[in-house]
Amino acid sequence: MLWTLSKERWDFNKRWVAIRLALDHLQLLALVLGPTFGWALDYKQQWWDALAAPLVKPLVAPLTPPPSPDGWAPQGYKPFLCLFYVIVGLAGATMLACGFVAFSFARNGIFPNKWPTRLLRAVCGLFYGACYLGVLNILATPLDCQYLATSSAVKMTSADFAGVSCKHAPHLIHLGVSAVMTLLVALVALLFALSEASCNLGSHHPMAAGHAGVEVKAWLFKTVIVLAANLLTGQKQVQPIAVAVAAVWLTYIYIRWEPYHFPWMNHLRAALFAAPALISCVSVLLLWPPSRADHARAWQMTVAALGAAPAAAVVAGVASWWRWRWGTQRALWAFRTADPSQLEGPALKDLVRFAGPMEADLAARAAARTWTDYWEDEFDSEAVAAALMRFDRNPGLILANASLMIDVQGNAHAGSSQVQAAKKLEPSTAQRFVIFVREQQQMARLQTQGAATESALDLSAYVEFNRNYKQALRVHKSALHSARNFWRALLRADVAFNDMVKGLAKIEAAK
Repeated sequence: MLWTLSKERWDFNKRWVAIRLALDHLQLLALVLGPTFGWALDYKQQWWDALAAPLVKPLVAPLTPPPSPDGWAPQGYKPFLCLFYVIVGLAGATMLACGFVAFSFARNGIFPNKWPTRLLRAVCGLFYGACYLGVLNILATPLDCQYLATSSAVKMTSADFAGVSCKHAPHLIHLGVSAVMTLLVALVALLFALSEASCNLGSHHPMAAGHAGVEVKAWLFKTVIVLAANLLTGQKQVQPIAVAVAAVWLTYIYIRWEPYHFPWMNHLRAALFAAPALISCVSVLLLWPPSRADHARAWQMTVAALGAAPAAAVVAGVASWWRWRWGTQRALWAFRTADPSQLEGPALKDLVRFAGPMEADLAARAAARTWTDYWEDEFDSEAVAAALMRFDRNPGLILANASLMIDVQGNAHAGSSQVQAAKKLEPSTAQRFVIFVREQQQMARLQTQGAATESALDLSAYVEFNRNYKQALRVHKSALHSARNFWRALLRADVAFNDMVKGLAKIEAAK
Protein backbone atom coordinates (compact mmCIF):
# COMPACT_ATOMS: atom_id res chain seq x y z
CA MET A 1 0.00 0.00 0.00
CA LEU A 2 2.77 2.46 0.94
CA TRP A 3 4.66 1.63 -2.24
CA THR A 4 1.55 2.17 -4.39
CA LEU A 5 0.82 5.55 -2.79
CA SER A 6 4.44 6.69 -2.73
CA LYS A 7 4.60 6.39 -6.53
CA GLU A 8 1.79 8.97 -6.82
CA ARG A 9 3.50 11.92 -5.14
CA TRP A 10 1.85 15.13 -6.26
CA ASP A 11 3.55 17.74 -4.04
CA PHE A 12 6.60 18.42 -6.23
CA ASN A 13 5.50 22.02 -6.72
CA LYS A 14 7.31 24.38 -4.36
CA ARG A 15 4.04 26.15 -3.59
CA TRP A 16 2.56 22.94 -2.20
CA VAL A 17 5.74 22.35 -0.24
CA ALA A 18 5.47 25.87 1.20
CA ILE A 19 1.83 25.24 2.17
CA ARG A 20 2.79 21.97 3.84
CA LEU A 21 5.59 23.59 5.81
CA ALA A 22 3.36 26.51 6.83
CA LEU A 23 0.60 24.20 8.07
CA ASP A 24 2.99 21.95 9.96
CA HIS A 25 4.87 24.69 11.76
CA LEU A 26 1.87 26.96 12.43
CA GLN A 27 0.11 24.06 14.14
CA LEU A 28 3.13 23.44 16.35
CA LEU A 29 3.46 27.14 17.15
CA ALA A 30 -0.24 27.39 18.06
CA LEU A 31 0.07 24.38 20.37
CA VAL A 32 2.99 25.80 22.39
CA LEU A 33 1.32 29.22 22.59
CA GLY A 34 -1.96 27.74 23.83
CA PRO A 35 -3.73 29.11 26.91
CA THR A 36 -2.85 26.07 29.04
CA PHE A 37 0.75 27.30 29.32
CA GLY A 38 -0.15 30.53 31.14
CA TRP A 39 0.86 33.10 28.51
CA ALA A 40 -0.30 36.69 29.00
CA LEU A 41 -2.01 36.84 25.61
CA ASP A 42 -5.43 38.05 24.56
CA TYR A 43 -6.91 35.05 22.82
CA LYS A 44 -9.95 36.97 21.60
CA GLN A 45 -7.88 38.92 19.08
CA GLN A 46 -7.92 38.16 15.36
CA TRP A 47 -4.21 37.34 15.29
CA TRP A 48 -4.87 34.29 17.45
CA ASP A 49 -7.74 33.17 15.22
CA ALA A 50 -5.41 33.39 12.21
CA LEU A 51 -2.53 31.60 13.98
CA ALA A 52 -4.71 28.81 15.41
CA ALA A 53 -6.76 28.32 12.23
CA PRO A 54 -4.61 25.34 11.04
CA LEU A 55 -5.58 23.52 14.26
CA VAL A 56 -9.28 23.92 13.25
CA LYS A 57 -10.40 23.19 16.83
CA PRO A 58 -10.33 26.87 17.99
CA LEU A 59 -12.66 27.75 15.10
CA VAL A 60 -15.50 25.55 16.40
CA ALA A 61 -14.66 25.84 20.11
CA PRO A 62 -13.64 29.47 20.60
CA LEU A 63 -12.06 30.57 23.86
CA THR A 64 -14.02 32.59 26.39
CA PRO A 65 -12.55 35.00 28.97
CA PRO A 66 -11.34 33.18 32.08
CA PRO A 67 -13.99 32.98 34.81
CA SER A 68 -11.19 32.26 37.30
CA PRO A 69 -7.43 32.76 37.47
CA ASP A 70 -6.95 29.25 36.08
CA GLY A 71 -7.01 30.40 32.47
CA TRP A 72 -9.10 30.54 29.32
CA ALA A 73 -11.78 27.93 28.62
CA PRO A 74 -13.29 26.91 25.27
CA GLN A 75 -17.02 26.76 24.64
CA GLY A 76 -19.12 24.95 22.04
CA TYR A 77 -19.20 21.31 23.12
CA LYS A 78 -21.76 20.20 20.51
CA PRO A 79 -20.03 21.91 17.53
CA PHE A 80 -16.80 20.28 18.61
CA LEU A 81 -18.43 16.83 18.71
CA CYS A 82 -19.65 17.39 15.15
CA LEU A 83 -16.11 18.25 14.06
CA PHE A 84 -14.74 15.30 16.06
CA TYR A 85 -16.93 12.73 14.34
CA VAL A 86 -16.29 14.29 10.92
CA ILE A 87 -12.57 13.74 11.53
CA VAL A 88 -13.29 10.21 12.78
CA GLY A 89 -15.27 9.49 9.61
CA LEU A 90 -12.53 10.85 7.35
CA ALA A 91 -9.90 8.86 9.20
CA GLY A 92 -11.95 5.69 8.94
CA ALA A 93 -12.61 6.26 5.23
CA THR A 94 -8.93 6.79 4.44
CA MET A 95 -7.95 3.69 6.42
CA LEU A 96 -10.52 1.56 4.58
CA ALA A 97 -9.33 2.94 1.24
CA CYS A 98 -5.70 2.21 2.15
CA GLY A 99 -6.69 -1.30 3.19
CA PHE A 100 -8.44 -1.85 -0.13
CA VAL A 101 -5.37 -0.68 -2.04
CA ALA A 102 -3.17 -3.01 0.01
CA PHE A 103 -5.55 -5.93 -0.62
CA SER A 104 -5.62 -5.27 -4.36
CA PHE A 105 -1.83 -5.05 -4.51
CA ALA A 106 -1.38 -8.27 -2.51
CA ARG A 107 -3.87 -10.08 -4.75
CA ASN A 108 -2.94 -8.73 -8.19
CA GLY A 109 0.52 -7.23 -7.66
CA ILE A 110 -0.72 -3.92 -9.06
CA PHE A 111 -3.56 -1.43 -8.58
CA PRO A 112 -4.95 -0.78 -12.07
CA ASN A 113 -6.63 2.61 -11.59
CA LYS A 114 -4.44 5.66 -11.20
CA TRP A 115 -6.82 8.44 -10.20
CA PRO A 116 -8.13 6.78 -6.98
CA THR A 117 -4.59 6.28 -5.71
CA ARG A 118 -3.65 9.84 -6.62
CA LEU A 119 -6.69 11.19 -4.80
CA LEU A 120 -5.98 8.96 -1.81
CA ARG A 121 -2.36 10.06 -1.79
CA ALA A 122 -3.38 13.72 -1.75
CA VAL A 123 -5.92 13.22 1.04
CA CYS A 124 -3.56 11.11 3.15
CA GLY A 125 -0.70 13.54 2.55
CA LEU A 126 -2.79 16.33 4.07
CA PHE A 127 -4.50 14.25 6.74
CA TYR A 128 -1.48 12.33 8.06
CA GLY A 129 1.25 14.71 6.96
CA ALA A 130 0.67 18.45 6.78
CA CYS A 131 -2.36 18.49 9.14
CA TYR A 132 -1.28 15.64 11.42
CA LEU A 133 -0.87 17.82 14.52
CA GLY A 134 -4.29 19.41 14.10
CA VAL A 135 -6.03 16.09 13.40
CA LEU A 136 -4.39 14.36 16.36
CA ASN A 137 -5.16 17.34 18.59
CA ILE A 138 -8.87 17.11 17.74
CA LEU A 139 -8.97 13.35 18.25
CA ALA A 140 -7.16 13.58 21.60
CA THR A 141 -9.32 16.39 23.01
CA PRO A 142 -11.95 14.08 24.59
CA LEU A 143 -9.08 12.36 26.44
CA ASP A 144 -8.21 15.60 28.25
CA CYS A 145 -9.80 14.70 31.59
CA GLN A 146 -7.23 16.19 34.00
CA TYR A 147 -6.10 12.79 35.27
CA LEU A 148 -3.25 14.31 37.28
CA ALA A 149 -5.24 17.12 38.92
CA THR A 150 -4.77 17.44 42.67
CA SER A 151 -8.27 18.80 43.26
CA SER A 152 -11.02 16.19 43.36
CA ALA A 153 -13.52 18.76 42.08
CA VAL A 154 -11.89 18.96 38.64
CA LYS A 155 -10.30 15.54 38.40
CA MET A 156 -11.88 13.32 35.70
CA THR A 157 -13.68 16.31 34.18
CA SER A 158 -13.00 17.75 30.75
CA ALA A 159 -10.34 20.45 30.79
CA ASP A 160 -11.72 21.94 27.57
CA PHE A 161 -15.43 21.94 28.35
CA ALA A 162 -16.55 22.91 31.84
CA GLY A 163 -19.09 20.67 33.51
CA VAL A 164 -18.49 17.65 31.27
CA SER A 165 -17.70 14.53 33.29
CA CYS A 166 -15.41 11.88 31.85
CA LYS A 167 -16.85 9.16 34.10
CA HIS A 168 -20.38 9.18 32.74
CA ALA A 169 -22.09 8.84 29.41
CA PRO A 170 -22.20 10.25 26.81
CA HIS A 171 -18.65 11.62 27.16
CA LEU A 172 -17.40 8.21 28.25
CA ILE A 173 -18.37 6.88 24.81
CA HIS A 174 -16.62 9.78 23.09
CA LEU A 175 -13.56 9.07 25.23
CA GLY A 176 -13.41 5.45 24.06
CA VAL A 177 -13.76 6.45 20.40
CA SER A 178 -11.08 9.08 20.93
CA ALA A 179 -8.61 6.60 22.44
CA VAL A 180 -9.05 4.09 19.60
CA MET A 181 -8.90 6.64 16.77
CA THR A 182 -5.95 8.51 18.28
CA LEU A 183 -3.96 5.28 18.36
CA LEU A 184 -4.97 4.27 14.82
CA VAL A 185 -4.26 7.70 13.30
CA ALA A 186 -0.87 7.86 15.03
CA LEU A 187 0.06 4.42 13.66
CA VAL A 188 -1.07 5.29 10.11
CA ALA A 189 0.90 8.55 10.32
CA LEU A 190 3.93 6.50 11.36
CA LEU A 191 3.55 4.35 8.23
CA PHE A 192 3.35 7.44 6.05
CA ALA A 193 6.46 8.84 7.76
CA LEU A 194 8.23 5.62 6.75
CA SER A 195 7.14 6.08 3.13
CA GLU A 196 8.40 9.67 2.95
CA ALA A 197 11.99 8.54 2.41
CA SER A 198 13.06 8.97 -1.21
CA CYS A 199 15.07 6.01 -2.46
CA ASN A 200 16.21 8.06 -5.45
CA LEU A 201 19.34 10.02 -4.61
CA GLY A 202 18.78 12.15 -7.70
CA SER A 203 15.25 13.18 -6.72
CA HIS A 204 14.39 16.85 -7.24
CA HIS A 205 11.64 16.89 -4.63
CA PRO A 206 12.47 19.67 -2.11
CA MET A 207 11.69 17.39 0.86
CA ALA A 208 13.33 14.22 -0.48
CA ALA A 209 15.20 12.42 2.30
CA GLY A 210 17.71 9.63 2.02
CA HIS A 211 16.28 7.67 4.95
CA ALA A 212 13.15 7.71 7.10
CA GLY A 213 14.88 7.61 10.49
CA VAL A 214 14.58 11.34 11.16
CA GLU A 215 10.98 11.52 9.94
CA VAL A 216 10.01 8.66 12.25
CA LYS A 217 11.65 10.38 15.22
CA ALA A 218 9.92 13.62 14.25
CA TRP A 219 6.59 11.76 14.21
CA LEU A 220 7.33 10.47 17.71
CA PHE A 221 8.16 13.90 19.15
CA LYS A 222 5.17 15.57 17.48
CA THR A 223 2.89 12.89 18.91
CA VAL A 224 4.39 13.40 22.37
CA ILE A 225 3.79 17.16 22.13
CA VAL A 226 0.12 16.73 21.19
CA LEU A 227 -0.54 14.07 23.83
CA ALA A 228 1.26 16.07 26.52
CA ALA A 229 -0.77 19.16 25.62
CA ASN A 230 -4.00 17.16 26.04
CA LEU A 231 -3.29 14.59 28.75
CA LEU A 232 -1.15 16.51 31.25
CA THR A 233 -3.32 19.56 31.84
CA GLY A 234 -3.90 18.52 35.45
CA GLN A 235 -0.22 19.18 36.23
CA LYS A 236 0.72 22.60 34.88
CA GLN A 237 4.34 22.16 35.95
CA VAL A 238 4.85 18.73 34.34
CA GLN A 239 3.08 19.53 31.06
CA PRO A 240 5.47 22.26 29.78
CA ILE A 241 8.51 20.13 30.68
CA ALA A 242 7.28 17.24 28.51
CA VAL A 243 6.46 19.58 25.64
CA ALA A 244 9.79 21.41 25.91
CA VAL A 245 11.86 18.19 25.93
CA ALA A 246 10.06 16.87 22.85
CA ALA A 247 10.33 20.21 21.01
CA VAL A 248 14.05 20.58 21.75
CA TRP A 249 14.77 17.02 20.59
CA LEU A 250 12.70 17.65 17.48
CA THR A 251 14.96 20.57 16.60
CA TYR A 252 18.12 18.68 17.52
CA ILE A 253 17.52 15.68 15.23
CA TYR A 254 17.16 17.93 12.17
CA ILE A 255 20.40 19.76 13.01
CA ARG A 256 22.26 16.59 13.92
CA TRP A 257 21.34 14.34 10.99
CA GLU A 258 20.45 16.73 8.12
CA PRO A 259 18.03 14.25 6.51
CA TYR A 260 17.08 16.08 3.29
CA HIS A 261 19.02 15.99 0.05
CA PHE A 262 18.82 19.78 -0.35
CA PRO A 263 20.81 21.64 2.34
CA TRP A 264 18.52 24.68 2.38
CA MET A 265 15.54 22.51 3.37
CA ASN A 266 17.49 21.17 6.36
CA HIS A 267 18.37 24.67 7.49
CA LEU A 268 14.80 25.94 7.01
CA ARG A 269 13.23 23.07 8.96
CA ALA A 270 15.72 23.43 11.81
CA ALA A 271 15.02 27.17 12.04
CA LEU A 272 11.24 26.72 12.00
CA PHE A 273 11.35 24.05 14.70
CA ALA A 274 13.69 26.12 16.90
CA ALA A 275 11.18 28.93 17.51
CA PRO A 276 8.49 26.71 19.16
CA ALA A 277 11.25 24.87 21.03
CA LEU A 278 12.48 28.08 22.64
CA ILE A 279 8.91 29.19 23.44
CA SER A 280 8.23 25.86 25.14
CA CYS A 281 11.43 26.21 27.19
CA VAL A 282 10.35 29.66 28.36
CA SER A 283 6.97 28.21 29.36
CA VAL A 284 8.81 25.91 31.77
CA LEU A 285 10.34 28.96 33.45
CA LEU A 286 6.95 30.66 33.41
CA LEU A 287 5.12 27.89 35.28
CA TRP A 288 7.96 26.77 37.53
CA PRO A 289 7.95 27.23 40.46
CA PRO A 290 4.18 27.65 40.97
CA SER A 291 4.63 30.19 43.78
CA ARG A 292 6.06 32.78 41.36
CA ALA A 293 3.11 32.69 38.95
CA ASP A 294 1.55 36.14 38.58
CA HIS A 295 0.31 38.29 35.70
CA ALA A 296 3.26 40.71 35.71
CA ARG A 297 5.79 37.90 35.48
CA ALA A 298 3.68 36.12 32.85
CA TRP A 299 3.70 39.28 30.72
CA GLN A 300 7.48 39.60 31.01
CA MET A 301 8.04 35.98 30.08
CA THR A 302 5.61 36.23 27.17
CA VAL A 303 7.41 39.23 25.72
CA ALA A 304 10.77 37.50 26.22
CA ALA A 305 9.57 34.32 24.49
CA LEU A 306 8.07 36.10 21.48
CA GLY A 307 11.12 38.35 21.16
CA ALA A 308 13.67 35.55 21.38
CA ALA A 309 11.87 33.13 19.05
CA PRO A 310 13.15 34.76 15.80
CA ALA A 311 16.67 34.85 17.22
CA ALA A 312 16.43 31.16 18.08
CA ALA A 313 15.34 30.41 14.51
CA VAL A 314 18.35 32.28 13.11
CA VAL A 315 20.75 30.52 15.49
CA ALA A 316 19.31 27.10 14.59
CA GLY A 317 19.56 27.87 10.88
CA VAL A 318 23.20 28.89 11.23
CA ALA A 319 23.92 25.82 13.36
CA SER A 320 22.36 23.59 10.70
CA TRP A 321 24.45 25.27 8.00
CA TRP A 322 27.62 24.80 10.03
CA ARG A 323 26.72 21.17 10.72
CA TRP A 324 26.24 20.52 7.01
CA ARG A 325 29.53 22.21 6.10
CA TRP A 326 31.47 20.42 8.83
CA GLY A 327 29.96 17.03 8.04
CA THR A 328 30.54 17.24 4.28
CA GLN A 329 33.43 19.55 3.44
CA ARG A 330 35.82 17.92 5.91
CA ALA A 331 35.44 14.55 4.23
CA LEU A 332 35.36 15.92 0.68
CA TRP A 333 38.48 17.99 1.30
CA ALA A 334 40.30 14.90 2.53
CA PHE A 335 39.36 13.04 -0.67
CA ARG A 336 40.14 16.03 -2.89
CA THR A 337 43.63 16.58 -1.50
CA ALA A 338 44.58 12.91 -1.13
CA ASP A 339 47.10 11.15 -3.30
CA PRO A 340 45.43 8.99 -5.97
CA SER A 341 46.99 5.89 -4.45
CA GLN A 342 45.10 6.55 -1.20
CA LEU A 343 41.73 6.45 -2.95
CA GLU A 344 41.99 2.73 -3.61
CA GLY A 345 42.64 -0.29 -1.43
CA PRO A 346 43.06 -0.45 2.35
CA ALA A 347 44.49 3.08 2.54
CA LEU A 348 41.00 4.45 1.88
CA LYS A 349 39.86 3.19 5.28
CA ASP A 350 42.16 5.56 7.19
CA LEU A 351 41.73 8.55 4.88
CA VAL A 352 38.55 9.75 6.64
CA ARG A 353 37.50 8.31 9.98
CA PHE A 354 33.73 8.62 9.91
CA ALA A 355 32.14 8.63 13.36
CA GLY A 356 29.27 6.46 12.11
CA PRO A 357 27.37 5.29 9.05
CA MET A 358 25.15 8.38 9.08
CA GLU A 359 28.19 10.64 8.75
CA ALA A 360 29.31 8.74 5.65
CA ASP A 361 25.78 8.88 4.23
CA LEU A 362 25.75 12.66 4.74
CA ALA A 363 29.08 13.10 2.94
CA ALA A 364 28.00 10.83 0.09
CA ARG A 365 24.73 12.70 -0.38
CA ALA A 366 26.55 16.02 -0.43
CA ALA A 367 29.00 14.72 -3.05
CA ALA A 368 26.33 13.19 -5.25
CA ARG A 369 24.04 16.22 -5.07
CA THR A 370 26.71 18.80 -6.00
CA TRP A 371 26.80 19.68 -9.69
CA THR A 372 28.90 22.86 -9.58
CA ASP A 373 32.22 21.12 -8.82
CA TYR A 374 33.13 18.18 -11.04
CA TRP A 375 35.56 16.67 -8.59
CA GLU A 376 33.02 16.37 -5.77
CA ASP A 377 30.88 14.15 -7.99
CA GLU A 378 33.76 11.68 -8.11
CA PHE A 379 33.99 11.14 -4.34
CA ASP A 380 30.52 9.88 -3.45
CA SER A 381 31.48 6.24 -3.97
CA GLU A 382 34.79 6.77 -2.17
CA ALA A 383 32.97 8.16 0.88
CA VAL A 384 30.69 5.15 1.11
CA ALA A 385 33.55 2.72 0.34
CA ALA A 386 35.64 4.20 3.15
CA ALA A 387 32.71 3.83 5.56
CA LEU A 388 31.92 0.29 4.41
CA MET A 389 35.42 -0.75 5.37
CA ARG A 390 34.56 0.23 8.94
CA PHE A 391 30.85 -0.59 9.07
CA ASP A 392 30.56 -3.50 6.66
CA ARG A 393 27.55 -4.99 8.49
CA ASN A 394 25.39 -1.86 8.47
CA PRO A 395 22.27 -2.31 6.25
CA GLY A 396 21.63 1.42 5.95
CA LEU A 397 25.10 2.09 4.58
CA ILE A 398 24.83 -0.81 2.13
CA LEU A 399 21.49 0.61 0.92
CA ALA A 400 23.14 4.02 0.54
CA ASN A 401 25.81 2.38 -1.61
CA ALA A 402 23.06 0.71 -3.66
CA SER A 403 21.37 4.08 -4.13
CA LEU A 404 24.62 5.58 -5.42
CA MET A 405 25.08 2.73 -7.88
CA ILE A 406 21.51 2.81 -9.19
CA ASP A 407 20.65 6.52 -9.15
CA VAL A 408 24.01 8.23 -9.67
CA GLN A 409 26.26 5.76 -11.46
CA GLY A 410 23.49 4.02 -13.41
CA ASN A 411 24.71 0.54 -12.49
CA ALA A 412 21.42 -1.19 -11.70
CA HIS A 413 22.87 -4.73 -11.62
CA ALA A 414 25.50 -3.96 -8.98
CA GLY A 415 23.00 -1.88 -7.01
CA SER A 416 20.51 -4.75 -6.94
CA SER A 417 23.18 -7.08 -5.59
CA GLN A 418 23.85 -4.57 -2.80
CA VAL A 419 20.13 -4.49 -1.98
CA GLN A 420 20.11 -8.27 -1.65
CA ALA A 421 23.21 -8.10 0.57
CA ALA A 422 21.43 -5.64 2.86
CA LYS A 423 18.37 -7.91 2.92
CA LYS A 424 20.45 -10.78 4.34
CA LEU A 425 21.50 -8.69 7.36
CA GLU A 426 19.13 -7.40 10.07
CA PRO A 427 17.50 -4.30 8.54
CA SER A 428 15.08 -2.15 10.48
CA THR A 429 11.46 -1.65 9.46
CA ALA A 430 12.30 1.50 7.51
CA GLN A 431 15.17 -0.26 5.76
CA ARG A 432 12.91 -3.20 4.89
CA PHE A 433 10.58 -0.77 3.17
CA VAL A 434 13.48 0.68 1.16
CA ILE A 435 14.53 -2.86 0.18
CA PHE A 436 10.95 -3.63 -0.91
CA VAL A 437 10.83 -0.44 -3.00
CA ARG A 438 14.14 -1.28 -4.67
CA GLU A 439 12.94 -4.79 -5.46
CA GLN A 440 9.75 -3.45 -7.01
CA GLN A 441 11.76 -0.97 -9.08
CA GLN A 442 14.05 -3.78 -10.25
CA MET A 443 11.04 -5.89 -11.26
CA ALA A 444 9.58 -2.98 -13.21
CA ARG A 445 12.95 -2.38 -14.86
CA LEU A 446 13.21 -6.01 -15.92
CA GLN A 447 9.69 -5.96 -17.32
CA THR A 448 10.54 -2.85 -19.33
CA GLN A 449 13.75 -4.24 -20.75
CA GLY A 450 12.26 -7.67 -21.35
CA ALA A 451 12.94 -10.82 -19.42
CA ALA A 452 14.23 -12.59 -22.52
CA THR A 453 17.01 -10.06 -22.99
CA GLU A 454 18.07 -10.34 -19.38
CA SER A 455 18.08 -14.14 -19.37
CA ALA A 456 20.10 -14.25 -22.60
CA LEU A 457 22.99 -12.32 -21.08
CA ASP A 458 26.10 -14.49 -21.31
CA LEU A 459 27.88 -14.73 -17.95
CA SER A 460 31.42 -14.90 -19.32
CA ALA A 461 30.79 -11.89 -21.55
CA TYR A 462 29.44 -9.96 -18.59
CA VAL A 463 32.49 -10.81 -16.47
CA GLU A 464 34.84 -9.78 -19.29
CA PHE A 465 32.96 -6.54 -19.84
CA ASN A 466 33.02 -5.77 -16.13
CA ARG A 467 36.78 -6.35 -15.96
CA ASN A 468 37.47 -4.13 -18.97
CA TYR A 469 35.16 -1.45 -17.65
CA LYS A 470 36.88 -1.32 -14.27
CA GLN A 471 40.30 -1.23 -15.91
CA ALA A 472 39.30 1.62 -18.23
CA LEU A 473 37.73 3.51 -15.35
CA ARG A 474 40.88 3.12 -13.25
CA VAL A 475 43.12 4.42 -16.05
CA HIS A 476 40.76 7.30 -16.80
CA LYS A 477 40.61 8.40 -13.16
CA SER A 478 44.40 8.14 -12.84
CA ALA A 479 44.84 10.39 -15.88
CA LEU A 480 42.38 12.94 -14.54
CA HIS A 481 44.02 13.01 -11.11
CA SER A 482 47.45 13.45 -12.72
CA ALA A 483 46.18 16.39 -14.77
CA ARG A 484 44.58 17.92 -11.71
CA ASN A 485 47.79 17.63 -9.64
CA PHE A 486 49.85 19.13 -12.49
CA TRP A 487 47.63 22.21 -12.82
CA ARG A 488 47.39 22.59 -9.07
CA ALA A 489 51.21 22.71 -8.86
CA LEU A 490 51.37 25.13 -11.81
CA LEU A 491 48.95 27.60 -10.19
CA ARG A 492 51.05 28.04 -7.07
CA ALA A 493 52.93 31.25 -6.42
CA ASP A 494 56.27 29.42 -6.30
CA VAL A 495 56.31 26.83 -9.06
CA ALA A 496 58.91 24.09 -8.63
CA PHE A 497 60.42 22.79 -11.89
CA ASN A 498 60.81 19.28 -10.47
CA ASP A 499 57.09 19.16 -9.60
CA MET A 500 56.19 20.14 -13.17
CA VAL A 501 58.48 17.46 -14.60
CA LYS A 502 57.02 14.81 -12.29
CA GLY A 503 53.49 15.92 -13.14
CA LEU A 504 54.14 15.71 -16.90
CA ALA A 505 55.71 12.32 -16.43
CA LYS A 506 52.65 11.05 -14.60
CA ILE A 507 50.39 12.42 -17.33
CA GLU A 508 52.44 10.67 -20.01
CA ALA A 509 52.44 7.45 -17.99
CA ALA A 510 48.70 7.61 -17.57
CA LYS A 511 48.23 7.90 -21.33
